[in-house]
Amino acid sequence: MSKKPYILTSLTLSGFRAYLDPKVFDLHKKRCLAIFAPNGRGKSSVIDALEFMFSSDGTLKRLGLRAIHNYAGFSALAHNLAAKNNIPPKVTICVGNGNDAECGDRPAIGANRPMPDLAKKINGCFAVDPIIRGHALRSFVESHSPEQRYADMASWLQLTPLVDVQKNLRLLRSQVKSELESDSARRRVDAQLLKHTSQAIKIWNDTAILAYASTLVAALDAKLSISGLTSDDLGYLEVTKRAEAEESNLGVAGLKLIRAAAADVWEEVASPANGAKIHSGAMPAFESSVSTLSAAAARELEERGKAKQAAFQALWRAAEPLFQKSETAPADCPVCTTPIVDTKQGDAVSIKAHHSSTCRARRLRKSQIRVRSCRGRRRLASQRPHRSDEASNQSSR
Repeated sequence: MSKKPYILTSLTLSGFRAYLDPKVFDLHKKRCLAIFAPNGRGKSSVIDALEFMFSSDGTLKRLGLRAIHNYAGFSALAHNLAAKNNIPPKVTICVGNGNDAECGDRPAIGANRPMPDLAKKINGCFAVDPIIRGHALRSFVESHSPEQRYADMASWLQLTPLVDVQKNLRLLRSQVKSELESDSARRRVDAQLLKHTSQAIKIWNDTAILAYASTLVAALDAKLSISGLTSDDLGYLEVTKRAEAEESNLGVAGLKLIRAAAADVWEEVASPANGAKIHSGAMPAFESSVSTLSAAAARELEERGKAKQAAFQALWRAAEPLFQKSETAPADCPVCTTPIVDTKQGDAVSIKAHHSSTCRARRLRKSQIRVRSCRGRRRLASQRPHRSDEASNQSSR
């Protein structure tokens, strides 16, 4: 961006607002100017053209983007006869920057009303809104309070944070003033004084408070005394020092209590006999209880399985004679009254075959268990010494 200032040299309005035919305002001769004209001659249209040129959404604040409620929408930018006379509504500006001159125009009709590059560059130089309307100045002078005027000026000069600072200072000043004029703070101090002195002192009095403090210190140590209500008093410093030492001792005792509480939860010590690690506390006991509970649950499951098989065998022994070849098969189960055709096997012959295969598998498992048991007993017997060897050992002794 160039360091030289941009100077507006000309402004052209064509089919825009009050100007149907192209109107060129030559501004290069003087940098400061004022526009004078009777009402209805287009003074506001000149300011509208500048606001429209630098508007981010291609419209005027008072018109809005759409015709809704009290807004006329961007379509009100064009002159009423511009379309009839085939004059495209647009605004053109020319600026000088040292020895260089640039121009750019912006259409005032259609959904897309892009801002020219020249206007974008100039718009980037603005720190505040360059347009201040007459109604805003009238409100500023006639109806705004001093605080509102201050806020308006800060907004125009981009100093809005100063307004927040002013509000905070004003609020703080009012709070300080109310605290000075109110005796609520004094009443709070008196209430705390009554509480901490056990009703001995009802209102703040330096002499009474000093005497009360000296009485408390003398009860702890007759050699101590407080001569003044200051932080550098020798008696006060000695009491503070002793209080810190007492807090340190209490801290060590607290750590011992925490250590004892932790040991109740879990502790590991070495056995004096063989140095083995011994765990004690609530956590090892809990783990042992969980292990015992798991073993009991497994044993219960096993016993339930055995009981279920035994009950099934007892029921089958009661029902098996009814399925012999010499007997006529019943239509319903004699135990649970379920129709035979509704069972999983479907008929008495299939039920008996299934039962026979199950019994053979169970007998096979029992025989395997007996074989393993015999092998185990033989292994133990082979590891034991013979009686003759024991007798010879006794005779030799």
